[in-house]
Amino acid sequence: MKFVRTLGLSARMVALGCSLYVFANLAGCVSTPRGAAAREWSLTLREMQIVPVFPPREDVYVGDVYVVDQDELKLFEEDFGASHEGFLPISILAAHIPLQQDTSIFYNARPSFPRTDLSNDDPSNAAQPTEEATDVYTRGDVSRLRIVGFPEFMSATITQGDIAAFIPTEAVNIGAAAGFTQSQQVKISVPVAESYAYPAAQAFKAAEAHLAESGINKVMGVDPALVGDGGVMGHLRLITEVYYTRVIDVSFFNSQSRGARVDAKINAPPGLTAPEVPPPAEPPPASPFDDPAPASADVAPPDAASTAADLVSSLNTQLDAAMASQVPGGKIRFLSAGAYGVAMRRTFERPVAIGYRGLLIEVQRKGKDGIALVSKGTISSFIPTFDPDSKKPAGGDDEEVPTPAR
Repeated sequence: MKFVRTLGLSARMVALGCSLYVFANLAGCVSTPRGAAAREWSLTLREMQIVPVFPPREDVYVGDVYVVDQDELKLFEEDFGASHEGFLPISILAAHIPLQQDTSIFYNARPSFPRTDLSNDDPSNAAQPTEEATDVYTRGDVSRLRIVGFPEFMSATITQGDIAAFIPTEAVNIGAAAGFTQSQQVKISVPVAESYAYPAAQAFKAAEAHLAESGINKVMGVDPALVGDGGVMGHLRLITEVYYTRVIDVSFFNSQSRGARVDAKINAPPGLTAPEVPPPAEPPPASPFDDPAPASADVAPPDAASTAADLVSSLNTQLDAAMASQVPGGKIRFLSAGAYGVAMRRTFERPVAIGYRGLLIEVQRKGKDGIALVSKGTISSFIPTFDPDSKKPAGGDDEEVPTPAR
């Protein structure tokens, strides 16, 4: 599965201005609505049935409880009624339900199937892996996260914006000889993901017991004295499933292969010069007896492979020098480079969360200082289809459509 969405990211999100943006010299200071970055990013990831975490970060776990600004449905209505203007509300981590031991017991009781033999390269002889003297249904496995196999998971193509959450802006400068055009794009993808979860019903039961004594009513942003018994004080998100990745790929390319050339250069330290991307080879003269070549085909010189390999090696050498003390928690490498684009991979030292699932919980006042929790269902069921002209969900007035979670 592959999906494409344009991200219009605001230059106003960084106080230092456009100079901090990888695309500053391509797009300039583009005027876009406030909050466009989080909004468009969220909608893109929600198509994969998960609630996004942006920027990706390690410190997100099952059992985390966030205070959210308001009911998800109300937030959805106000967002589209205001024509996507304004920043999205900021959720605040308010509590954590200690589910670590329960999660360990949960996964010890779940099946763990045999590993696939990855050494077999013959697709016609894909034998089913087996493990003798082992009960794969009862052995459990608490030594790893579970593999997530999304087709082209989180593969988004953007035409302008800030990708500093993925690749440090100090490392890469993308330039175009003919200025920014719609053909120059950035593709961000997660080639592999992992996850773990805990059943929502059991997590909610634990949350009721834990939050009743946590004093969470003090951080709801509402004076309990102003809320009558049974009145709504606010809303919480209880995370019950988290998706992680260890690798993020970022590709800079020109979607029109014969359009403006894209050069990859490194902001190298003094004394080091970043190598130039070699120009594309001219195609050989066409013969009237030959079949016509596709219009988008690039004819590479005979030594294109060695030239590209040398370029990648040189870029990585420059990158090591430029980023030796600036990339904590992982490393960045060039995977490929050519006249019309480069591909980079950022590998994290620890898995970073890119999304989650969970419950939306309504907090009601109960008595003088007590609270009651009411589950309002999942916050990640599916993303509705929107009618941008009417500023409301498609499907008719009588159809109840869930809102995308923020």
